[in-house]
Amino acid sequence: MILISGVSGRLGGAILDAVGARADVLAVAGHPSTLPSGVDVLVLTGPPGGAAVPWARHVVYASLAGSGDGTPLAPAHRATEARLPGTATVLRNGWYAETAARLTAARADTAAASGVFTAPLGAGRLSVVARQDLADVAARVALESAADLGAGRPSRHAGRTYELEGVTAVGGDELAGLLGWVLGRRVRYEPAPPARGKLFESIAAGRLEATSTDLTALLPSAPRPALDVIERAVVARGRRFGGAAG
Repeated sequence: MILISGVSGRLGGAILDAVGARADVLAVAGHPSTLPSGVDVLVLTGPPGGAAVPWARHVVYASLAGSGDGTPLAPAHRATEARLPGTATVLRNGWYAETAARLTAARADTAAASGVFTAPLGAGRLSVVARQDLADVAARVALESAADLGAGRPSRHAGRTYELEGVTAVGGDELAGLLGWVLGRRVRYEPAPPARGKLFESIAAGRLEATSTDLTALLPSAPRPALDVIERAVVARGRRFGGAAG
């Protein structure tokens, strides 16, 4: 049996949907304090903080990509990784395309009026991945681990750490070009003054543009086009202003 934590969140809910009816599944909104009888695989979708977590026979942990080590999210994830059993599988998830989509869509109104897209990205680019691709990888690892344990052998993913960086990198110019295409007008990128916070500093410094990934080896087909995720968010917002997104 597989237990998936954090299903009230978008990643946990997407993993639950991806597993579907292919295995016996239990789902909890937060982090489990106990494990029901029969649970072989625990999918942990975020750092539990100081809470005690009962480890199953195999643990799959959704962590943060190695490129994010200089960002505020990293310490909690790395501390959790250090607590995991040695046989656990660590999925170091890349940055969601949905994050770039929110950043872009939030500035769509201004870009529509001025023809300028501003963001504190400098000349850097961010490798992004569709959240559903990460959910599909987690579902695969959980299902294959459950099957291996059911056959009396260790998970084929035991002790592995997978870097799941996106294969598409976006920066200010790409996002401005996408806005221009959706809005039907020329939009240029102007870097905003550096923002406080290590995430934007890391993007501007080029530290969040990946050079390698395990993502493609763990998906059954090519990754979903990240720019499509961003485009859909901008189009959805664009319906508000006079047919600018069509």
